[in-house]
Amino acid sequence: MIVRWGLDALPEVLGELDAGSPLLVAGPRWDALDLPLEPHARWSEVPSHRIDDAAALGGAGDSVVAVGGGSAIDLGKAISAAAEIPLVSVPDDVRGSRVDDVLRSARSRAQDARRRCRRAAGRDRLRR
Repeated sequence: MIVRWGLDALPEVLGELDAGSPLLVAGPRWDALDLPLEPHARWSEVPSHRIDDAAALGGAGDSVVAVGGGSAIDLGKAISAAAEIPLVSVPDDVRGSRVDDVLRSARSRAQDARRRCRRAAGRDRLRR
């Protein structure tokens, strides 16, 4: 197991695995994420039961990079095992990573939007 913090470390981790052509496993919400890698292909059907199809696509490369929550990471594990290639997991809740910054920023914008709507409707307090 190799542990690094932050997406900037991703090229170094892939280098340690001698992996230069990964399959990227990430749902559509990660489309705008600027990852420091050039995947040979992307699998965005997350979650997915088509493990064999994804493994065939992954087997054309040399590794799997799974980005996101539990569904993406678990799918990455299954693809990695089926294709017998290494897996690099980038969970979306790792503190100190840019992925976490993206999520916090999105949550913050959503909370701000809800507050503005409530104020416009005359309800200044957040209700849960």
